[in-house]
Amino acid sequence: MIYSENIEKRCGLCRFSRTENDSSCFCEKEKKSLPLSREACKKFSYDILKKPVRRRKRFSTSLTPEDFRLE
Repeated sequence: MIYSENIEKRCGLCRFSRTENDSSCFCEKEKKSLPLSREACKKFSYDILKKPVRRRKRFSTSLTPEDFRLE
């Protein structure tokens, strides 16, 4: 769920962090660069927009419009 109470508290998901590259972020509260996967500090505030998006897999089908024609 999006609003689950079991949120992973990581620096990369905090409202006060900015992503620098693929492996680090800058914490505005601590004023230093930290790894994205680091466990968050006491000032952690969850930002839902930083959550990685999981995309659905596309189904590989071989259906054509003729398969849906009603006769």
